[in-house]
Formats: sequence, C-alpha cells, structure tokens
Amino acid sequence: MFRLLFIPILIFFLLTSTEIHAQETLPTKTYKGIELSAITPNDTSIFDVDIISGDKAILKIRAAIDLIYQKSPANAQAINSLKTKGTVIIIYDPRYPHKSHDLVGVKVAYFLPFYFDNPLAWDRLPLPVVISRHGIKWPLEELASVIIHELAGHGVQYTKGQTNTVRGRELECNAWLYEELAHQHFGLDKFSKKMIEFRQQLGGVGFYDGHCSDFIRYIREKIPVKIGLWEQLNPDVAGLLELLDKYIKYLSDSGITKDSLLAKEKYLEETLARVDEYGTPLEQFSLGIALFEGAGVKQDPKTGLKLMQKSAIRGFAEAQYVLAKIYDSGETLKQNFLFAFRLIKSAANQGFAPAQKIQPAIYRHAADAGISQAQFALGSMYEKGAGVKKDIVGAVSFYKKAANQGNKHAQYALARLFSTGIGVDKNLTKSAEWCLKSADQGFIPALATMAFLYKKGYGVKQNFSDAAKWYRKAAEQNDPNAQYYLAKLYSDGKGLDKDKKQAYFWLCLADKNSDKKFKKPIKKLKNQVMGFLTKEELAEISNEAQNWKPTEKPRI
Repeated sequence: MFRLLFIPILIFFLLTSTEIHAQETLPTKTYKGIELSAITPNDTSIFDVDIISGDKAILKIRAAIDLIYQKSPANAQAINSLKTKGTVIIIYDPRYPHKSHDLVGVKVAYFLPFYFDNPLAWDRLPLPVVISRHGIKWPLEELASVIIHELAGHGVQYTKGQTNTVRGRELECNAWLYEELAHQHFGLDKFSKKMIEFRQQLGGVGFYDGHCSDFIRYIREKIPVKIGLWEQLNPDVAGLLELLDKYIKYLSDSGITKDSLLAKEKYLEETLARVDEYGTPLEQFSLGIALFEGAGVKQDPKTGLKLMQKSAIRGFAEAQYVLAKIYDSGETLKQNFLFAFRLIKSAANQGFAPAQKIQPAIYRHAADAGISQAQFALGSMYEKGAGVKKDIVGAVSFYKKAANQGNKHAQYALARLFSTGIGVDKNLTKSAEWCLKSADQGFIPALATMAFLYKKGYGVKQNFSDAAKWYRKAAEQNDPNAQYYLAKLYSDGKGLDKDKKQAYFWLCLADKNSDKKFKKPIKKLKNQVMGFLTKEELAEISNEAQNWKPTEKPRI
C-alpha cells in the first residue's frame, strides 16, 4: 500500500524479491499459526523515517492479528484456509521499500512470495507478507486491514495460480474488496476523510478509475439489477466477490485477459529495449531496480542488475549506492568487496548523502577482506576524522596493512607520518624507506619528496645527483614543483652539469603548469636564466616546451 498524490491511499501488490534478499532463515515467533519475524537493520542502514524496533513491531502485528480473529471472522477464515497451502509469514522489514519507489507514494505492505532467495528449500510453500517501515506506523485497524488485503487477497490469488492468468486490476479489485470487508467489521467511520478516499480508490472518482471501476461498469451494463450490491454505504462484499469471479471468467473466455497480458508484456519489452539503449542514467536505474525487486513488473533480477550497472557506469550515484550495498552483502550477487568499495567511493565523492553515511562500514568490510585500496582509504578517514571519529592510531594501523601489500598511497602516508612523528615515533630513516617504496612505483608526490630528502639529507645521505634523478622523474610526470627545482639544479650546476638551456626548458613547463602562488619564484629564476641565452635559443626552447608531453624526454 502507498499514498498517491491525487488519491492518498492505495495498496501496492508485488510478487517480488527485495533490494537485498532476505536470509534463508530468520528468527521467528509463531502466533495463531502465523510465523512472525522482524529484520533488525544494522547501524549503516539509510531510512527516510524513524524506525520502530523489531520487538515493538512484533507486538503491534500480534495485536493486528488478534483484531482480525476477534472482529473479522470471514477474513480470518480466508487466512486459515491459506495456512493449509503453506507457511504464512508476516515480516517487519524496515528496509522496504527502496526510497526510489517513494517518489509517488508511501508503501505500506507487500505480499512477496519471492522474498526468500530459495523458496523451494522450504518444507512448505512460504507465503510472506512484508510490513514496511511506513506500514508499521499505521493505526491498528488500518494495519490489520492491510494484512487482510495481502493475505486474504493476494496470498489466496497466488496459491490459486491467478497472478499470471488474471489482469492486475481484477486482482487488486479482489484484494481491495477484502479490505473493504475488514473496514466494515472494524466499524471504521465511512464518512471520515480516509474512508472516503479509500472508496474513491476502490470505485474511482471523476476522471480517475479505481481498482474495481471496470468491474462496476460490467455490472451496470450486463447485470444492472446487481448494482445495488455496490451502491450502498457498506457494499455487499460477499455478493461482489461472487460476481467478480464470474467477471474474471468472462474476461478469460472472451480473450480479453489474454490480449491484455500480452499487450502489457509487449509494452514492457519495448520500454526495456528503449531504456537499455537510449535511456538516461535515472531511467536505467529506475527500471532496473523495479525489475530487480519486481516492483509492478514481472521480476527479472538479472536484467534489473544489468540496467543498474549501466546506470552506475555512467556515474549515477544512487545506482552506485544500491549496487555497492548488494555487492557488500553478497546476498543477491557474489560478494565482491572491491566492487562495493569502488562504487560507494564514487557515489560518496558525488556528495550523495546515503552513500557517505554507509561509506565507513563498506570500507571496513573491504579493508578487513584485505583490499589495500580500502585499507588506505579507511586510514585516511581515521586520520582526518572524515565520516568517523578521528583516530590516528587506527589510521596508522590501516596504512601499514595497505603499505605492506604494496599500496603506494599508504606507503607515502606512512612516510609523511614518520617524518612528522604524528601517530608514530618520529623516524626520518623509516620515512625515507617508505617514501622510496612509494616512489619506486612512480607515485609523483613520493618522487618529488625523495628528491627533497636527498637534497636536504633527511633520512638519507645528502646527494644532489640522486636529488636531480628523482626531480627529473617527477618533472617528467608534469609535476610543476619538481620542474622548477630541477631547473634550479641545472642552473646552479648542483648534482648535474650546469645547463641553462635545460634550466630554461623546465622553467617554461613549470611556468605553464604551476598555480599563481608559485609563479613569482619561477619568473625570477626564468629571467635570470634568459640572460644566458640568445633570442633564437629562447624561441626554440619555448617551442619545444610548448609541444612537450609528460614522460617524453626533451630533445634539446
């Protein structure tokens, strides 16, 4: 059930799986022959409302069941009949619904026969109804009515095999009529705003059809003497349900149902083809998650995942966020912490708040699985206190784990910390050792830092030749600072032969690549060097620098 913009109440029937499938077994309590269970979300879950605890939810569901058995015997009988067909389960799962499906309305409850990954593994057919984080907050009488809607309506339909042979509007009409009967049994005020709106959703209002509008038109046209069953404050539900069965048979015998189902299937195929090839990232994600969960369409997790992956590749943050949770959980796809890490990092970097909230947890899972990128990233978060409580000791621990696996970023981070004594005892020798490991992998900041260490003799023996070697490596990667200091060594003749042409070449590059605050010393040295070169030499070198590409050795 969810609330629409133009009509506030609507029950939404889905034969689906969830955004993150349930475990095969859940802690349950049996009450009046019905299994009751509550999902307890972890601390990283993202919700749009305050969440009721599992214990409180179970108590409220029990109260709703009591109300059904005390005041709605006909519906209780339908539920008892359903129990003979399988295991009736009511689950409070605050993860429902995915927030992308809340754009139009607030969903309340679902009958989800495929909630469990492998229903065939059960001794008896599982018949689960999921109560959402919204539905559990509804008034008791309305929650009980929704449970009736899902069990006496959609649950019975499912066991009869009607879900693939009857049009959706007739299935909804049937379930809504059972809910109407519950409202009568519970004595709800039919003149209240909610009940007026419910009646409008049931039979239609103005230009908007309700769930039973086609059925009611059929009665008016084919058997007008029976319209009185509908046209009263409390419709004769038993009589209407009997007529509805005849109407469903009429639709089947006349071929209307078959044509309608084929048209719906064709429309979905055409929509899927269009969105797959030409859709925007938002369209691909929206249709993808609908197919994945079975939201209003036939469930197709494989195609749904494919569309969401396309959306994620195109940079859509919410698709990346959902896929990250799926890969992290390993409950639907094979667990892949590296994919989860990369996806949540991308979504969080785009400023997507839900991704930022669960980012530390997914990073931790990936780090614990030995993924060095996640270990470094988590270390950085702890060092900065970004999204987690600042913990320099924890940062060092994760940096070391990543560095020992050869992560150049973590190696450089350790070099930096050992040079300052933050989180570790200050040790310039260790700093230089870690920096060298990072520099050997071509990490530009480490290349430039090694040059600086050799120039100053910090943690290593002072050696201008080695300094020049490392400055050149960084300069060839287009690092403007390294280009400037390499030029200065050429100009001064320290560590290499004095060469004003080489000095001017690297100064031209540094001038082009540096930010404003570094322009002044570059200009000063550049003017000094220019005095040693002819106009022709300056022009030739300037042209060479203009056409130079990173990692390319200058031809001067």
